[in-house]
Amino acid sequence: MATTYSDQAALQNDPKMGNRAASIQTSGALLVADVVYTLTGSEAADDLLNLVKLPAGARVITPLSSVEAENPGTALVIDIGDDDATADEDRYSDGLTLSSGGRVEFSAGGTVAAAELAGHTLTQASWIQAKVKTATSLTASQVLRFTIVYAATA
Repeated sequence: MATTYSDQAALQNDPKMGNRAASIQTSGALLVADVVYTLTGSEAADDLLNLVKLPAGARVITPLSSVEAENPGTALVIDIGDDDATADEDRYSDGLTLSSGGRVEFSAGGTVAAAELAGHTLTQASWIQAKVKTATSLTASQVLRFTIVYAATA
């Protein structure tokens, strides 16, 4: 039977002190941004919604983040990304369908986002953003509640 190591285990197993995992990956504090956006009903494709500004060094934990909606309208599809130094409009979720409401995890987007697999640590204070991809007959006053879980070094 072979014993293999994940990237973190390999760093932790290495006796050299200079070869350690970044503390944010193994011992950072988890924080939650509870963000509410109320639809105006006039949102359209390519609109950008600034949700919350996170500090430099923060890392969104995509599998733990989600959005809840009652019934936003006929069709609502968004991407979740950021405006970091290397901005990426769908870094955390690509093609997240909210049309029928309910609770939808960022990881439920149509395509697995790169940050979900590799993680991304913000290099500067950055807006976490929702970009509207599809918006059809949206209902004004409907609430979208975003739960954004992120790690930050203590």
